[in-house]
Parts: sequence; structure tokens; C-alpha cells
Amino acid sequence: MSRVLRPNNPFTTKAIYDFDKFYGRYNELSDCCDQLRFSGEGIDYIFVAGEQRVGKTSFNNIIGKIASGDHRFFTSDLSFFTCETSFKQTRTLDECLGQIINSILAKDVKLLKRFNIDSITAGVGVSAKAPILGVEFTIKPEFTFNLTPKNIELIDKFVEIVKYIFNQRKYIDKTGILIIVDDVDEFISKNDFAGFIKILDEMLVRSGIHNVKLMVTGTILSYEKMIADETAISDMKLIEINKFSYPRICHYLIEILNKEKLQVSDLVLEMIFNITEGLMYDVQDIFTQLLKMKKDNTDIVTIMDFETALKTVQETRKRAFKVIIENNLDFNHKDLLLKLMKQDEPATLMQLQSEFPKEQKKFVINYLNKLITLDFAIKDADKYCIKNKLIKDCLNELKSLYEGEGIHDKLC
Repeated sequence: MSRVLRPNNPFTTKAIYDFDKFYGRYNELSDCCDQLRFSGEGIDYIFVAGEQRVGKTSFNNIIGKIASGDHRFFTSDLSFFTCETSFKQTRTLDECLGQIINSILAKDVKLLKRFNIDSITAGVGVSAKAPILGVEFTIKPEFTFNLTPKNIELIDKFVEIVKYIFNQRKYIDKTGILIIVDDVDEFISKNDFAGFIKILDEMLVRSGIHNVKLMVTGTILSYEKMIADETAISDMKLIEINKFSYPRICHYLIEILNKEKLQVSDLVLEMIFNITEGLMYDVQDIFTQLLKMKKDNTDIVTIMDFETALKTVQETRKRAFKVIIENNLDFNHKDLLLKLMKQDEPATLMQLQSEFPKEQKKFVINYLNKLITLDFAIKDADKYCIKNKLIKDCLNELKSLYEGEGIHDKLC
């Protein structure tokens, strides 16, 4: 595969849908497309893992376009029937499959009419036809949950829809079906998602269906849970989306500044990288503010410009963090947040557990997952820490909110 279009890289802090706004990730895109080329029975799985706001959703959007046959960005022989959904607000297995089904049907009006699905949230209104599973379906002993009649009805419908698509002349040139699911972290923390999609896989294999791809995104913790559960998916492929390096950040910012006919010193670039530690969302947030607030007539971005923009971003973040801490963190989460703030270096799970009473140790991993989901902390090489200096500085100014009564540790 070869790149055929160089992006223009204008700034945005929102998810990217267009090639001309997408920057970097060429190796990851190529690796993902290579995985999509593999054709196997039933479902093949790809997990796109990375920190919150590192660019996973934008990556998904671009992969969706490439996989659908849009070759403006990469030359590729892929041509999938592609659909996208998100599990951010999904809580139950019924909602999970309902979301997937409706994302498929939304791609074709004829499919919507044929399968009579009225709800976009939980598959309510699925027309009952002769079930594919019937009495032959049995749950294997390793699965950790019991399927409800509604689960089985939705699985029937999913298999029926997939078979119908593969049999349609208009889709005969398609490589397969690609289902992209964003934000699976909270859903995976509460459900045996691995076991559930293995059942879907089994049903597709029984029906002789090949080349259905499921690509999901979440943190590395969610990936580890997917491959560690009793119903683990051992052959799930991992694509990691990491922070950008200092040279890549510099290249990115200088390209934008050149278009704005502005110049910047190496010192300002270094200050931006140090406060964000290469997390693109935060880089974009600060630099967007910097460009908005550049009111003088000079063509140089100064340290004062940077400091003014940073202060604006910090004030916005602190207001948001205050609401999160007050409404989403209980005593134990606040206690753990305080301990992470005190760490000079990333800490292992065992180190953090040692700070808690014996009866609380087993729950520390759950507290950590909550802080990671809320965008306060990260896991890096089996160690945990506050996400970056920008986040830590903001939290430090709000420490009175989580350094409350009953917490004896104090920040130095």
C-alpha cells in the first residue's frame, strides 16, 4: 500500500472525518489495512488501543473510508461494506447488538425497510421471523452468562442481515463486512463482551459466513481484559495508537504556522511538548487558543503568547475537572487520585495497593480504571500516573476537592 495524498493538516480538536485533516499514523493505517486483508471464517477481531483523546476515533473514521474503497489517501484493494457505531452510552448486551444491527441497516434504506428495525438504541421493534439458531443453539460451558430470549432474537437477526448482504448483487464486489465500534471501555468493564462476540462468531461460522471484521477501540486496559477473561479472544489483533514524538509534534506545528505566515522558536515548541507530553488533543487545544489570541501584528509566536494560551486552556479544564471530581469520584477514587498526584514516577499496581487497607486492595484496579476513563490517569508499561503535566497542574490547583476529610496523605 502506498500513500497517494499528503494531508493539509489544519487544526481541529474534534474527531476527524476527512483525509485532508488527518495527520500521521501512516504505519498504523498500513498495519490495520493488512489485517483487514486477511480472510477467515466468522469474525476477525482488531482492537485499536490508546489513551483517551490520543486520536483513536479519527483513526477509525479514516480506516472506515479506506476500507470502503476510498483510495484518495492510500492506494488499497479493500472494498468493505463498512458501518460505524459507538458503545459510549451502551449498557446491556441487547443494546450492544442493537447498536451493531442498526449501524448496518443505516447504510442502506432497503435494508431498513426489509428488516423493520424501529429503534436505534436497543433493537426494540425487531420483526420476529423464523430463528436461525432455533433449538440447535447451545451455550458452551466457558461462557459466563446466560442468553435471554431477546439476546437470541437479536443474534438471529444479526446473522440473517449479514447473510442477506453477502447475497445481494449490489454488494457482490465487496471484500466483506467491517463493523467499527468506538468507546468500548465502560461496556467491557461491565459485560463479557469477548464471550458475546465469540457466540456471534460461532453463529456466523455455522452459517458458512466468511470475512466479517469487528474493529473496536478502547484503552489498553480494555484490550487486556478482552484477552484475559475466561472467554478471551486469543487471536485478537492489536493496533496501538501512541502519543506523537517531539519531532513529529514540531513538524506538525511548523507546517500550520507556515500557512499562517508565523514563526515560532524551538523554545516555545519545547514548552508545548513538555506540558502536553505529546498528547495531540492537548497540543491542538493549546495551539488553537494560541492562534486565536495572537492579536499583535508580529509574525513571531512568543513565550508570552504561549503562556496566555495555556492559561486559557487551564481555566477551561479546571472548570470541567471540578464538575467531574464533585459528581463522579467517591472517597476511594479521590484517595487514589491524591496518591497518584504525589508520585514522582509512575507507580505499579502493587505499589498503589500497598497504600490502601487490606480490604480495599482488590478494588484499586477498579478505581484506576475509573480515573483512566475520566481522562485523569494513564497506564503505561504496567505503571500508572497522571496523564501529563497539563492535567497534573490543573488537578494540583483543585486538590482541596479531593484532599478532604479522612484522607491523611498530603501533597508535598
